[in-house]
Amino acid sequence: MEVRPDNIRLTESGRVAADLIISEVGVAVKYNVYLSDRIELEFQSTDRSRVELAALLLKLAGVDAEMKKVGGRDKWYVRAYTDMLAAGREELKRAIALIVKKAMKNGRIDAGKAEGWLEKLEEGRVLKEVLPKYEMGLSGSGALVVRFGSTDPDSIERRAHRLREMGLVEGVHFSIKIPEGG
Repeated sequence: MEVRPDNIRLTESGRVAADLIISEVGVAVKYNVYLSDRIELEFQSTDRSRVELAALLLKLAGVDAEMKKVGGRDKWYVRAYTDMLAAGREELKRAIALIVKKAMKNGRIDAGKAEGWLEKLEEGRVLKEVLPKYEMGLSGSGALVVRFGSTDPDSIERRAHRLREMGLVEGVHFSIKIPEGG
């Protein structure tokens, strides 16, 4: 896997932006990286298969980011943020750290904020796996209800698999509803 930064610049809105190219076995995807209150990596397109490829390359780089659809439009995206990126492979963290260092050196971002990001990236002070977010509450009868939602059927199936591994039984301890039509 090759990861390389390119073209660090300021956007019209004043955010620092850069290109980040991730390639594996001759296939390359160019992502946008934005530095503001956090590090944000993004790829978006109306071509769903390109966004699926971008999400796959991120997974290969150690980032658990899911593809999502923009509202009701025919546009797709995949995004990853600071902590998700810090959990990635070393090549990815080095490339993002280089973007942050260059932006800091050129005075485009606050040095304190940049140092915090660099510390996360260099020391990997985040979980290796980004944990899913669950909603918890009580039902009308007072039973504990835990919900996980995603538009990605694979993500739902992964969570169900983990519940089964814990010894919980589908239909007794939990239920699954897979979204129809993606």
